[in-house]
Amino acid sequence: MRNQVIGTGVEPPGTRATSGTAERRLAALLLLTCCLASRLSAHQDVHEKLEQLNALLREDPDNAEILLRRGELHRIHRDWKAAETDYSRVRELAPALALVDLCGGRMLLEAERPQEALRLLERFLTVQPDHLGARVFRARALRGVGRVEDAVVEYTRAIREARQPLPQHYIERANVLTGAGDLAVAVRGLDEGLERLGPLITLELRAIDLEGRHAPHDAALRRVDRLVDTAPNKPRWLAERGAILVAAGRWQEGVEAYRSTLASIDSLSARRRKLRLFQGLREQVEGSIERVVSQQAMIARRRVIMASVVGSAVLLCGILAAIKLLRSGRAAASPRSDATDSIA
Repeated sequence: MRNQVIGTGVEPPGTRATSGTAERRLAALLLLTCCLASRLSAHQDVHEKLEQLNALLREDPDNAEILLRRGELHRIHRDWKAAETDYSRVRELAPALALVDLCGGRMLLEAERPQEALRLLERFLTVQPDHLGARVFRARALRGVGRVEDAVVEYTRAIREARQPLPQHYIERANVLTGAGDLAVAVRGLDEGLERLGPLITLELRAIDLEGRHAPHDAALRRVDRLVDTAPNKPRWLAERGAILVAAGRWQEGVEAYRSTLASIDSLSARRRKLRLFQGLREQVEGSIERVVSQQAMIARRRVIMASVVGSAVLLCGILAAIKLLRSGRAAASPRSDATDSIA
């Protein structure tokens, strides 16, 4: 189905779509509502929109389109019960309208009811099997019910068939694979996204995070080194390099990378150095250096204490062994003395 963007205003009561256009208009409504979600949160006007829809429904209570709009606003407002009530009413008024199952499935996902969501989403996909948004929602529901392999297959299908898949879809698939222990496959999937979508920091960061879990962390370091050479925010990636080296136990190299980060920040223009981004990064890196140096000192003290304890234990064992030998020698000499006395 081709989605058509419709206006953000609420239509006056009595305007109903014909049977040939109702599904397209309501599909566009879903797209519109998804776009409106951030705007509504930003302007905090959910209640205002709800009041407008309530006023329209008082005049036209059986308008399925307005009910579906209100249900979506309830979903955005996380009022699950009210949303479910509106969706149920829409099903009564327009039983052939498949879109309500998509809206309901999404709502149930957000309400953390994946098994119920899966039922609605699969019913919707029997009517519109090529709906990519529904496939992503189904992948999330499959993950929610523990069907990991099916979730990966569904994400892969949605990504493959999308004209422009979202970076989030690659990350979600990688997260599912990571949860199943397939870190290498997860990283390959992220690289696939980088190849298709271009150099996106979100995908790079997730790949670095996953590769950083593999000793000796060489893959993550190679990726970061490439970004140090090519990405505009060099200090950030130098700091990331330091964090990976420290995580790998290569503390001295990590401290050197952190110090390179500070030098890189110092090389920026005075105006850029004052940016909150770089001021925050400086504080973070200075704190990291302090922690690493402190940990190194603590470990060095522990080693000295351990060496002292071991040395003392060895010395004590030697003393005890000498005492034992001395006592054994005296005990061996005593019987011989008694025997000599008796002969005499």
